[in-house]
Amino acid sequence: MTVLRTLTPAQWYGMTIGKAYDVDRAYGAQCWDYFAEFCKYCDLSLMNLYCGLTRFAGDIWKQRHTNGAGMYFDFIEPNEIREGDWIFWDKHVAFYYGGKEVGQNQNKKPQVTAIPLNRNGILGAFRFRFWLTAKPGVADKFDNKYNHAYKTTAPLNLRTGPGTAYPSITVMPKGTEVRCYGYHSIVQGVPWYYVQYKTKVQAWLGFCSSTYLEEIR
Repeated sequence: MTVLRTLTPAQWYGMTIGKAYDVDRAYGAQCWDYFAEFCKYCDLSLMNLYCGLTRFAGDIWKQRHTNGAGMYFDFIEPNEIREGDWIFWDKHVAFYYGGKEVGQNQNKKPQVTAIPLNRNGILGAFRFRFWLTAKPGVADKFDNKYNHAYKTTAPLNLRTGPGTAYPSITVMPKGTEVRCYGYHSIVQGVPWYYVQYKTKVQAWLGFCSSTYLEEIR
């Protein structure tokens, strides 16, 4: 099963604005490359990004029912776009954030820029199903008594939300140290902690069951 890497729309904006991406090593930093970089970063490896109709980004939208996009995205009508959506025009794709379209190759600038949203000609949008929300996950409770470091007592899934219905971000080995700052949700009487998990090269935020966590004292 593909393990997704997730983040918030604000994190994606913050880590990419002003940078330039050329994923396919062709034609420089194009709008397609910015969306492709997102798919690469989140490991949406089962999706086909090939623009096989006109060779413009709008093909990804037009082929949405056959290119695997439905595994990762909901399809949104132009009048229902909200922050975090990927908007498609015939010849452009951009990320909607802060009321602006954020993309590459805009206003003759190759790098990622934010410009006023052009609503003319929008085909539709992709809404990523696995965004983390700006607040700690989708935690609905806070209790400072859970504000501790923990270690896993068995291999444990770090998930995008509280409960096994949510997809796994990654699997943490037994003995992994995580940090909860008190945010959690209760699922069938069991606290699911919203935790931070760090390695030397990567950091994740997500939920895991408290059943398999032991407080570090």
